[in-house]
Amino acid sequence: STGDHLRTLIGPDIKIPSNIFYDVHTWQKTVRDLDVVIGPRIHGSMVPLSVGVPSVTIKADTRISELCDEMDLACYPEGTKEDFQERILSAMNHFDGRKFDANRKVKAQLYREMFEEIGLTLNRDLVTLEE
Repeated sequence: STGDHLRTLIGPDIKIPSNIFYDVHTWQKTVRDLDVVIGPRIHGSMVPLSVGVPSVTIKADTRISELCDEMDLACYPEGTKEDFQERILSAMNHFDGRKFDANRKVKAQLYREMFEEIGLTLNRDLVTLEE
Protein backbone atom coordinates (compact mmCIF):
# COMPACT_ATOMS: atom_id res chain seq x y z
CA SER A 1 0.00 0.00 0.00
CA THR A 2 0.99 3.64 -0.36
CA GLY A 3 1.25 4.10 3.40
CA ASP A 4 3.51 1.06 3.70
CA HIS A 5 5.73 2.38 0.90
CA LEU A 6 6.04 5.78 2.61
CA ARG A 7 6.68 4.15 5.98
CA THR A 8 9.63 2.20 4.54
CA LEU A 9 11.11 5.48 3.29
CA ILE A 10 10.64 7.68 6.34
CA GLY A 11 10.53 5.18 9.19
CA PRO A 12 7.89 3.96 11.63
CA ASP A 13 7.94 6.94 14.00
CA ILE A 14 6.65 9.57 11.56
CA LYS A 15 2.91 10.14 11.45
CA ILE A 16 1.49 9.79 7.95
CA PRO A 17 -1.94 11.44 7.78
CA SER A 18 -4.33 9.99 5.27
CA ASN A 19 -7.56 11.63 4.17
CA ILE A 20 -10.19 10.99 1.55
CA PHE A 21 -11.83 14.06 0.02
CA TYR A 22 -15.06 14.26 -1.91
CA ASP A 23 -14.74 17.87 -3.03
CA VAL A 24 -11.76 19.95 -4.02
CA HIS A 25 -12.64 22.95 -1.80
CA THR A 26 -12.49 20.88 1.39
CA TRP A 27 -9.25 19.35 0.18
CA GLN A 28 -7.77 22.79 -0.52
CA LYS A 29 -8.88 24.07 2.89
CA THR A 30 -7.27 21.09 4.61
CA VAL A 31 -3.86 21.46 2.93
CA ARG A 32 -3.72 25.26 2.90
CA ASP A 33 -1.90 25.52 6.25
CA LEU A 34 0.60 22.70 5.67
CA ASP A 35 4.30 23.34 5.08
CA VAL A 36 4.62 20.70 2.36
CA VAL A 37 2.67 17.75 0.97
CA ILE A 38 4.53 14.58 -0.01
CA GLY A 39 2.81 11.70 -1.74
CA PRO A 40 2.64 9.33 -4.70
CA ARG A 41 -0.46 10.70 -6.48
CA ILE A 42 -0.60 13.50 -9.05
CA HIS A 43 -3.87 14.99 -7.76
CA GLY A 44 -2.40 14.91 -4.28
CA SER A 45 0.37 17.16 -5.56
CA MET A 46 -1.71 19.47 -7.72
CA VAL A 47 -4.25 20.46 -5.07
CA PRO A 48 -1.61 21.84 -2.66
CA LEU A 49 0.02 23.74 -5.52
CA SER A 50 -3.37 25.31 -6.31
CA VAL A 51 -3.31 27.00 -2.88
CA GLY A 52 0.40 27.83 -2.83
CA VAL A 53 1.62 24.89 -0.75
CA PRO A 54 4.76 23.13 -2.01
CA SER A 55 4.38 19.46 -2.86
CA VAL A 56 6.69 16.63 -3.79
CA THR A 57 5.39 13.67 -5.76
CA ILE A 58 7.01 10.30 -5.16
CA LYS A 59 7.71 8.59 -8.47
CA ALA A 60 6.12 5.29 -7.48
CA ASP A 61 5.79 3.96 -11.05
CA THR A 62 6.55 4.93 -14.65
CA ARG A 63 3.13 6.53 -15.17
CA ILE A 64 3.68 8.91 -12.24
CA SER A 65 7.27 9.51 -13.34
CA GLU A 66 6.14 10.52 -16.84
CA LEU A 67 3.43 12.83 -15.48
CA CYS A 68 5.92 14.47 -13.12
CA ASP A 69 8.32 15.09 -15.97
CA GLU A 70 5.60 16.33 -18.35
CA MET A 71 4.17 18.79 -15.79
CA ASP A 72 7.50 19.98 -14.35
CA LEU A 73 6.56 18.93 -10.82
CA ALA A 74 8.90 18.56 -7.87
CA CYS A 75 9.38 14.80 -7.76
CA TYR A 76 11.19 12.40 -5.51
CA PRO A 77 13.05 9.71 -7.40
CA GLU A 78 12.86 6.33 -5.77
CA GLY A 79 15.67 5.75 -3.33
CA THR A 80 16.49 4.46 0.09
CA LYS A 81 15.19 5.73 3.38
CA GLU A 82 18.72 6.75 4.37
CA ASP A 83 18.62 9.69 1.97
CA PHE A 84 14.87 10.43 2.05
CA GLN A 85 15.11 13.91 3.62
CA GLU A 86 17.99 14.94 1.36
CA ARG A 87 16.10 13.82 -1.76
CA ILE A 88 12.91 15.60 -0.68
CA LEU A 89 14.82 18.84 -0.06
CA SER A 90 16.61 18.46 -3.38
CA ALA A 91 13.31 17.95 -5.22
CA MET A 92 11.85 21.04 -3.54
CA ASN A 93 14.94 23.13 -4.33
CA HIS A 94 14.85 22.12 -8.00
CA PHE A 95 11.17 22.96 -8.46
CA ASP A 96 10.80 26.07 -10.61
CA GLY A 97 7.38 27.67 -10.11
CA ARG A 98 7.79 29.97 -13.11
CA LYS A 99 8.67 27.04 -15.36
CA PHE A 100 5.67 25.10 -13.99
CA ASP A 101 3.33 28.04 -14.68
CA ALA A 102 4.74 28.60 -18.18
CA ASN A 103 4.35 24.91 -19.00
CA ARG A 104 0.78 24.91 -17.67
CA LYS A 105 -0.02 27.97 -19.80
CA VAL A 106 1.26 26.26 -22.96
CA LYS A 107 -0.79 23.14 -22.22
CA ALA A 108 -3.93 25.23 -21.57
CA GLN A 109 -3.44 26.93 -24.95
CA LEU A 110 -3.08 23.56 -26.67
CA TYR A 111 -6.27 22.29 -25.03
CA ARG A 112 -8.15 25.43 -26.05
CA GLU A 113 -6.99 25.02 -29.65
CA MET A 114 -7.97 21.33 -29.70
CA PHE A 115 -11.39 22.08 -28.24
CA GLU A 116 -12.00 24.94 -30.70
CA GLU A 117 -11.10 22.66 -33.64
CA ILE A 118 -13.98 20.36 -32.74
CA GLY A 119 -16.40 23.17 -31.89
CA LEU A 120 -16.27 23.01 -28.10
CA THR A 121 -15.71 25.89 -25.69
CA LEU A 122 -13.15 25.42 -22.96
CA ASN A 123 -14.29 26.05 -19.39
CA ARG A 124 -13.53 29.64 -18.32
CA ASP A 125 -11.47 28.42 -15.35
CA LEU A 126 -9.12 26.67 -17.75
CA VAL A 127 -8.95 29.66 -20.09
CA THR A 128 -7.63 31.77 -17.19
CA LEU A 129 -4.57 29.48 -17.06
CA GLU A 130 -3.52 31.00 -20.38
CA GLU A 131 -3.52 34.54 -19.02
